[in-house]
Amino acid sequence: MTSLLDNEPKTADYFITFYGHVVEDKRPEGFPKIVKSTFIVRVLSLDELKKLADQEAIRIVKQGGMVISLGEEIEDPDGPSISGNRIFIPMHMFAYISSEYKKLAADFPTGQPEASVTNPTSESEKENETPKKRKYDPSIN
Repeated sequence: MTSLLDNEPKTADYFITFYGHVVEDKRPEGFPKIVKSTFIVRVLSLDELKKLADQEAIRIVKQGGMVISLGEEIEDPDGPSISGNRIFIPMHMFAYISSEYKKLAADFPTGQPEASVTNPTSESEKENETPKKRKYDPSIN
């Protein structure tokens, strides 16, 4: 017996990383030797993966450099972390750019997961009642 899923095209998710190798004499003090730009794609074939990777490489060349997240790459020991910031690195600072493609073991989630959250309001509810479940609402924080 075949299921309806057997007729759907098979997709695969890939984690793509572009590495910018910074020229040593152009590298500011405390700046990493290698910076990276990452993204995840869902493709139907290896040809489609290559096409998307080529498009990203062309985008890097056309914009004249890479936009990277400073998340984990740079931390100021004398001040607050600057994670979450993004910075543009011009092409003249790179010796070369390399890339890596890793197939994800499972599909990357695309929608909001349903989650149950229990929230007893008092100690007596914890002991005497079964906690009530409610749907996760990401707008409540």
